[in-house]
Amino acid sequence: MPLWLTIIIIISIVGGLGIAAFAMWLDVQRKQAKAGTMNSELAETVAAQQKLLEAAERRIQNLEAIVTSEAWDVERGVDLLPAKPTNAVPFGRIAASVLDDAPDHAEQAEQMARRVRS
Repeated sequence: MPLWLTIIIIISIVGGLGIAAFAMWLDVQRKQAKAGTMNSELAETVAAQQKLLEAAERRIQNLEAIVTSEAWDVERGVDLLPAKPTNAVPFGRIAASVLDDAPDHAEQAEQMARRVRS
């Protein structure tokens, strides 16, 4: 086999491998860019969920402070040991009006929690 034919075969093999490696490198770059976009979207979602969790924790702390205080019972006019039950909610149950999720109730609960804590 002549030398020039051997050189052409070697150059074509090396060139083919180089083109294949470059195509794979471009594919990896595209995948990394796509993953970076996904990571930033995921980070935004996690941050939003953390804010919601913090708001829920604050609300639960306020409600716990209110419900465990005697001021809650006094303000609602609840007698701890009623002689005769009237329109009271059955033991172990919570009135539906107390569980309303309206924002104004959340603000009222927060204000009452501040008063109870101080």
